[in-house]
Amino acid sequence: MQKFYSVADVAAELRRVADARASAAYSEEEAASTVIHEPMDELVAMPAEPEPEPELEPDHDHDPTPQDPAPEAEPDGAVNHPVSPNAAEVVDHEADGEDSSGDSSDRKAPSTEDDAVADGHDHTDQGSQGEHSLPESYPICSDHEECLVRPERIKIQKGFMAKESVKGHMVNVVKGLKIYEDVFTTSELMRVADFINEIRQAGRNGELSGETFIFFNKQIKGNKREIIQLGVPLFQPTTEESNCHIEAIPLVLQAVIDHLVLWRLIPESRKPNSVIINFFDEDEHSQPYFKPPHLDNPISTLLLSETTMAFGRSLVTDSNGNYKGPLTLSLKQGSLLVMRGNSADMARH
Repeated sequence: MQKFYSVADVAAELRRVADARASAAYSEEEAASTVIHEPMDELVAMPAEPEPEPELEPDHDHDPTPQDPAPEAEPDGAVNHPVSPNAAEVVDHEADGEDSSGDSSDRKAPSTEDDAVADGHDHTDQGSQGEHSLPESYPICSDHEECLVRPERIKIQKGFMAKESVKGHMVNVVKGLKIYEDVFTTSELMRVADFINEIRQAGRNGELSGETFIFFNKQIKGNKREIIQLGVPLFQPTTEESNCHIEAIPLVLQAVIDHLVLWRLIPESRKPNSVIINFFDEDEHSQPYFKPPHLDNPISTLLLSETTMAFGRSLVTDSNGNYKGPLTLSLKQGSLLVMRGNSADMARH
């Protein structure tokens, strides 16, 4: 005989079945989560042997700190987007340490004490990473507390004077030039120099993409040098296609830029998105040049070796390539030159 149930009975039975299934699913989920959590805890708590009882507390090791080898750069990811595409950061490095000047090197590092500093890495893909994987293992200012007080140690020279005639008026053509010393420690400069030499070797081996590495091997004195450009290219049109043939700024050099911003030597609004590295042999020198018109002020140059630089509209040289001008400065390793105003627009260096 067929048995009939009321709607209330049917609903109650359905609820009972649903509860039973939910409870079963919950148990399975709990079991699964135990199985997944155990191995994770074992992995993080490396020194200990795998324990038979997987009853370790779940929070014990719940924040995995992956050892990331350093993301490939922008550079500044590798390049900093707040800056106009024409900004450039220049690092001049002499191979054996004699005359080196910021040839074709410009960077967008402007005023000194403006703009609050953001310590974030703004990486704008300005270039593709070539086949060569650039090393990213040299920290700048790893001691956070020391890093914060570093600006108190930095020395500044300013107020330079070199008057020349410009359109019939005597003008201080080096107005706006500032030189910072003791910006980086000796060990930090060594790390940067070692890193740059690795990139240089990679360029010589043909491992860098496109026009990242340029070798000028002209027989005329003062024209032989190696150049590495990173980020937004400065020696050809900044089209999307050309950007694809330049390596992005590596994180090591980006760290240098970020700390210059952090210490308010460069404003955040003028954060460089290009880096030019010049290598000169001991008996070589750069040709004096004016800032290319498409680059914004200031021009900033970090010297990785001692050098002498001449500034002015009219520069004279002897047969050995020693230039003299209205202002000639002997600069020590690690000096940071920041040129704005007349010093960037009116004077050669």
